[in-house]
Amino acid sequence: MKNKGFTILELLVTIFIISIGILGTSAAINKTLKLTSDYSSKLIAISLTQEGIEIVRNIRDGNFLEQRSLPATLWSDGFNIPGDYEVDYTMIQGLDDWNNRYLKTDGDDFYFYSDLAHPETKFKRKITISEIDLLSPDPNSRAVLVEVSWQDKTITAEEYLYNWK
Repeated sequence: MKNKGFTILELLVTIFIISIGILGTSAAINKTLKLTSDYSSKLIAISLTQEGIEIVRNIRDGNFLEQRSLPATLWSDGFNIPGDYEVDYTMIQGLDDWNNRYLKTDGDDFYFYSDLAHPETKFKRKITISEIDLLSPDPNSRAVLVEVSWQDKTITAEEYLYNWK
């Protein structure tokens, strides 16, 4: 009569094959989670970059509206002086000097600087205002460079604003 059970060698080979499969799957899951986290951070940084440009554009457009009642208002009030600044969606009147601070979040995906009660994120945003052409500065144009950095990565975007009125 023949034994029809598994030998220890067959059992060890089976365990080895299953272990290799589990390790391979685990490595793939870990890589996927890291890539997902990296892409999520990059997407947030891109959004923060675009938001920085939109806030400066909003300040310009607010100046155009203010010129109706106060004609002496400059189109570039709030971002007229070249330099490095920080801004968040709560700053509707102008930009603050750049202090190399981390943005904070309220947990609802709103990012800002002002509230001390909220946790810091890993993101910093710097707005650089400059003349478009340094050789012949134009008072009716500004270059806006937004740089969002986190860990060892950086996303930048540049926009040119004009006095189109």
